[in-house]
Amino acid sequence: MVNIMRKLIFEMQSDDLNIHKSSCFHGWIMEQIKEEYAEVLHSEQTRPFSQYLIKKGDKWEWHIQTFTETADLEIAEKLYKTDYSYIILEDCEKPINVLKKQWIEESLDDVLKKTYFQDSSRICNINFVTPVSFKRQDKYVIFPEVKLIFQNLINRFQACDYQLAIGDAELLREITERVEITDYQLRTRKFYLEKTGIKGFQGKMSLKIHGPQMFVNLIHFLLRFGCYSGVGIKTALGMGAMEILE
Repeated sequence: MVNIMRKLIFEMQSDDLNIHKSSCFHGWIMEQIKEEYAEVLHSEQTRPFSQYLIKKGDKWEWHIQTFTETADLEIAEKLYKTDYSYIILEDCEKPINVLKKQWIEESLDDVLKKTYFQDSSRICNINFVTPVSFKRQDKYVIFPEVKLIFQNLINRFQACDYQLAIGDAELLREITERVEITDYQLRTRKFYLEKTGIKGFQGKMSLKIHGPQMFVNLIHFLLRFGCYSGVGIKTALGMGAMEILE
């Protein structure tokens, strides 16, 4: 496999930013890429990239993750190879200074070797960096449910056409039975899009994974994939960012 998952990090400085501005960065990305590809993205139900904004000390980090070959070429490489000393957003009064860019990549094979082909831990600690929410029967689900989290991750993975089958409804049933939330430090947070607040949960959560070791490894693989894809709704606009706490 040659599928590459990439994380591009812009380190920026601005007094005119907050995490909700990440939705404006989505619009900025659409302006930078080819018009034909932007139209393709708008027609896709599952976006092949995620992005979010986070405060680090007195600076900001903007993370853009791609997890298909086309998105890598059309978005990640395009933004990395173009020299941006500043970014101008419509909703910001001043230009946003770009201090530096960082480039991280893993192949799908790399992630498999680190998770599926190793004896992964039965305990996994996750940090939801930006608000996570799900939609069920036209209502927002603002508390984490194992089934919703992994159903979302499986759907995202399968939409990537990696030519790697990981499971079906039977796998989801097994996950629901064998993965449990054992601890959490979560809080309700609103993510604002055009003055509309979407409620979600944000913070840390611990999972315990029961069952055979290969099943444990598969769960870790899906979660590592989620660090690139995001989880839940509106991940291309800045919601649903997650990381694994080693």
